[in-house]
Amino acid sequence: MESTTPGAEAPPDTPGPGRLATAFAAACLAQVALAWLALLVAEGAQTCPDLGPGLGCAAVFRPRLSRLLGPVTVTQVAFVGSMAALGLALMLHARRAPPRPLLVVGLVGLGAGAGFALGLQPLPWRATGAACALCLALLGCVLVAFALLLAIAWRAGVRARLGLAPLLLAAAVVAPLAVRHGDRVAADDLERVARARASGGDAGPSLVLVTQETCPYCHALLADVLGDERVVRVLQRTRGLVEVRRGDARATDDPEGRPARAPTLIVVGPDGRERGRLVGYRHDPAAYATRLLTLIEVPPGR
Repeated sequence: MESTTPGAEAPPDTPGPGRLATAFAAACLAQVALAWLALLVAEGAQTCPDLGPGLGCAAVFRPRLSRLLGPVTVTQVAFVGSMAALGLALMLHARRAPPRPLLVVGLVGLGAGAGFALGLQPLPWRATGAACALCLALLGCVLVAFALLLAIAWRAGVRARLGLAPLLLAAAVVAPLAVRHGDRVAADDLERVARARASGGDAGPSLVLVTQETCPYCHALLADVLGDERVVRVLQRTRGLVEVRRGDARATDDPEGRPARAPTLIVVGPDGRERGRLVGYRHDPAAYATRLLTLIEVPPGR
């Protein structure tokens, strides 16, 4: 039997594997929350952070790419799922003896969720040629939670295959569907962009589209909005699109003297005077067509 001597120093409280796992999972949770907030701010500013080659954020703001479940986006489901997964793993980790049925249910559910998240990763790559940075971060958090739950289950004598089998099955089912949907979006994008660029006639105002390199919102505006049939019908009443880069003489400043940002669509009448401009990207082709038609039909001299 151990005894302690009064006044003796207590042994140092060194963090064990359990505390390290908890700290790592909590850090993962905070990191993804900050990343999500940063991308939301970037979306509001109509710009994507420079994430490096092969990484993008189109899956966050393009509904045609991310909306597979009606109004709910895949990234929203992934975000909520990753937070729930980390919360479940941390809750079970905090209990000394978690109930076996809860462990089994959690292991199967989290395994299926991790497989779903893993299987979705080819979608943005096939659609846009860039992986979704936020999606990869969320996948990492789900895998961390799954590994933590596997360790808890192993400690309780629950077989790991109860979680690994749903993971592999979900990934095997979802990945081909994600590839197919990504290829379909990419092919549809090419058709829509070509349709928007080929629209126009010999009369009406001219349209100047201000773009810049590495501008995912510019591509999204061309494919999702200007390439929409409702907008193309309006474009047919103009002389068509002319794409210019920021800094070009045709990328004129706005009435307040601020430089045109990308993307901006400037409507120029036959007399050479600007009739108005549509700034930024919002996925609402019907509203965009209405606003554009209003600018096109401005009477001469106004």
